[in-house]
Amino acid sequence: MRYRAEIDGLRAVAVLPVILFHAGFQSFSGGYVGVDVFFVISGYLITSIILIEKQAGTFDLVTFYERRVRRILPALFFVMAVCIPFAWLWLTPNNFRYFSQSVFSVTVFLSNVYFWLRSGYFDLASEFKPLLHTWSLAVEEQYYLVFPLFILLMWKLGRRWIVGLLVVFFGASLALAEWGAYNKPTATFFLAPMRAWELALGSFTAFYFTGRWSPTISNNAHQILSATGIFLIAFAVFTFGKNTPFPGFYALVPTLGTVLIILFATPATIVGTVLGSRAFVGIGLISYSAYLWHQPLLAFARNRFGADLNVTLLAGLCLAALGLAYLSWRFIERPFRNRDRIARKNLFILAFCCTVAFGLFGAAIHLQTIATIAALQQKEGWVFKLDYGKIQKETASIITPLAKQNINGTFPADAADKVKILILGDSIADDLVVAAKLSKRVRSKFSIMHLNYDDACFSTDRPFHCEQARSNYSQSRLPGDADFIILNVGFDRYTELDRFLAENESFKSKLHVILPATFNDPTSLRYRGSSLPPRTDRAALAKIYAQNKFETQITVNANLAHFLKERGVNYSDGYAMHCENVQSSCALVDGSGDILMFDGLHKTKVGLQYFSDRVERWLFSTFSN
Repeated sequence: MRYRAEIDGLRAVAVLPVILFHAGFQSFSGGYVGVDVFFVISGYLITSIILIEKQAGTFDLVTFYERRVRRILPALFFVMAVCIPFAWLWLTPNNFRYFSQSVFSVTVFLSNVYFWLRSGYFDLASEFKPLLHTWSLAVEEQYYLVFPLFILLMWKLGRRWIVGLLVVFFGASLALAEWGAYNKPTATFFLAPMRAWELALGSFTAFYFTGRWSPTISNNAHQILSATGIFLIAFAVFTFGKNTPFPGFYALVPTLGTVLIILFATPATIVGTVLGSRAFVGIGLISYSAYLWHQPLLAFARNRFGADLNVTLLAGLCLAALGLAYLSWRFIERPFRNRDRIARKNLFILAFCCTVAFGLFGAAIHLQTIATIAALQQKEGWVFKLDYGKIQKETASIITPLAKQNINGTFPADAADKVKILILGDSIADDLVVAAKLSKRVRSKFSIMHLNYDDACFSTDRPFHCEQARSNYSQSRLPGDADFIILNVGFDRYTELDRFLAENESFKSKLHVILPATFNDPTSLRYRGSSLPPRTDRAALAKIYAQNKFETQITVNANLAHFLKERGVNYSDGYAMHCENVQSSCALVDGSGDILMFDGLHKTKVGLQYFSDRVERWLFSTFSN
């Protein structure tokens, strides 16, 4: 296959935005599309190799997979090995366990599935996961396992049949991605069926170059089309964001841009000349290693020093990723690609041994062998030894009788002289209802009723129980009778909030939204030092807890506050309600050392009693006039 320097340069265009996006540089808000550029490049190169060798009668499946092993595994395994001691030193015990699970998932090329399953409301923010970026490698490897077999099985039918089936496959995958981007965004982002169309785009370009049809295209057309390709990628990098529905039709922007560059960028074009320059080709050659190194460097730094790294440190980490990338390319990637230095048999044996070793490591930590438990408990201190099952049962004993729903109810007769409040929400609202009702002063001033309204009702992923909650709410007399409606749910997205406001336009003046206060799980706290302070050191733990606010929630709350302010809806900051000082003191234990939060979001029985006074003060200051 003819070497094209501009393709290596295109790899630089792919990897640099990804690194800068993960570093948090706002200008590169759509830098994640670099992964989509990689997908198209991979589809093009792999398909080209298969087609050229099939046409020459030299294609061998074992040799194909050998090349994939040489290309992917040595550098990947080396980076994983380097990560392990830093994970042990700097990750909290629970997060070290999650890290070990991700190691295991990487070794079996299922990390995309793992991170999909682990992506949830109580999961660690993505910025703190050292191996999160390996999801894209898993997608590619899953494609590599299937695609060559598809070509082999369909080869006798001819190119037209293969291309026709690929078109059907491409259309189905893209349609599924477009639907999923709005309805199942997390699964759509991580899973191969919704990403396969991007690799198929690259495959189509390979069929074009290896086919007999070769139309004459002017140099001006090459110039314009290749420049259009760069523009489309740049447009996505600088204008897309975390809220862009992806990877549906929006993903066509960077992927079609990549196709245009592959098709029309040549040494005779400006784009081809720039991409083929020494600087771009140099970065492109080390792009795979740079991709491998950047996320662990950024994630470990954030675990060690906190989420708000300064620009100088972030820039230094990005440069360090490139420096380490050169070293691993020079001393790991290149030697392992040389068949004269490392024979196929030795390569496969080494790959197998490393796979088993990493798999056993991941499984051992996950299962927590006796030795691992002893070592972890020495590090993790008191918080991991709490009986969370018992704590939840105790909490349920107080929530169940006090936070009953009033689906068909009305405010009681004695509410005539009281402020009538309907608290609408999910399990967080249950905590608010109970904390309020535990106050005798609140009960004398306010009449409080409760309806369930799940947080899923405010995203596009609305399960059946959300529909039931909406039905209960629409049929209830309580919203109309209430003086105030408090909406308290665990917002992680709010794509459907506009719909809710439109449906409740007549109630908007009495609606009050609480922005949720979410922290890292007490077993996943980030802190400096070898262990947590003792549970009786309330002040020290409150300081640590203030630094463990859930980073994603902070971003969501800021956006949500702006959203509500624009629409004239009243709101309160849940962190301000929870913390004595939002920046420096958020209670984790009471004066006796009893824990107040058991999962970073929900209160314990002790916590409900502890926060009752704070809820009381908030209710009187907000609604008593």
